[in-house]
Amino acid sequence: MNLDTLIREVNPAPAETVPGPDSFEARAILEHLRIESSPRRRRPVLVGGLTLGSLGAAAAAALLVANLLPGSPARPTSAAAATFVHLAKVAASQPATSPPGPGQYEYTESDGSNDDCTNEGSTSFYCYFLPEQRQIWIGADGSGRILETFGTLSFVTPADRAAWVSAGSPSISTTPSDTTFGPHTLSDGPGDLASLPTDPSALGAELSARKIEGGPPGPAEDFVQIGDLLRETDASPALRAAVYQVAADIPGAILLGTVTDHSGRSGIGIARVNDDGVEQEYVFDPTTSALLGEEQLATSVNAGGEGVSAGTVLGWAVYLSSGIVDSLSDTPTGTVTPAPPVTCTAVTTPPTTLPGAVPVPGTVPGSDVYPAICKG
Repeated sequence: MNLDTLIREVNPAPAETVPGPDSFEARAILEHLRIESSPRRRRPVLVGGLTLGSLGAAAAAALLVANLLPGSPARPTSAAAATFVHLAKVAASQPATSPPGPGQYEYTESDGSNDDCTNEGSTSFYCYFLPEQRQIWIGADGSGRILETFGTLSFVTPADRAAWVSAGSPSISTTPSDTTFGPHTLSDGPGDLASLPTDPSALGAELSARKIEGGPPGPAEDFVQIGDLLRETDASPALRAAVYQVAADIPGAILLGTVTDHSGRSGIGIARVNDDGVEQEYVFDPTTSALLGEEQLATSVNAGGEGVSAGTVLGWAVYLSSGIVDSLSDTPTGTVTPAPPVTCTAVTTPPTTLPGAVPVPGTVPGSDVYPAICKG
């Protein structure tokens, strides 16, 4: 066996698997190198306890590429940061947009699936997946509509199905849902995005102080709220650019490279693993910076405390269509059935509060917890 054969066998990044110099991954790494460039001397790069200078040229190059490319065992978080910086530039280059005006709504259509569970600690505790097709209209005054249809449910684990059978196989509703919300009652994420700063430093300070949304402190929640600012919202290109700049400073993010969402679309994946072992992954359109989809993945046994095996997808969503429309039955491509009468109205005093919740200024007190009373 000659040296060339040996190198080919141990090469962790064969040429046919390496993205080309014009790929998104290569541009992101180049962007990072430009950002971090400095005239000062650097210490030798260590790979597996060896300096690159102590290896043959071909083997050293292969190991260096393996440590830089997404999909390698040790993906650098700096590649994710560089990708967020690139997405910020893409967002900033998009045409300016305006939020919905009076009588208008931000519309989003999505498909997804999430796990749902009965009350933990009960004698009949079990979890299941329920596929969903969702349409949502959100007005500037907090009014709107949510129209949902559901697919065939499945149980998260065989133990969950056994627990359901043991409980008498109770009916689990998959009946379509159609709810109309009055003003100040549809709280599906951050409100009044037009009032948020587009300066990354100011936006990052508000996000980490939980002035945009309530929630626990720390980078895990920061990463979750990045998604909250992007999904089913009318975030302007300038705000999206600031959001991505803030995301670039969140530690622990990893670049997954080019991935495919659950609708088959190709995008750039960036993820972060939470303390409970659940990986939150976002998929972005590299040409517009829009959020295409997301996924929650168990990276270890019992991740999320649900008794699942590593690799289990705990939830996902893809965002298929969005735009500003003029009524609760309009979509960007046509119309749907008229909205039912309003069944959810705002309350001035919440029926209860959530310990540690941070009220958002300018909203109904406690609206981040219990925004409305809904009848029917």
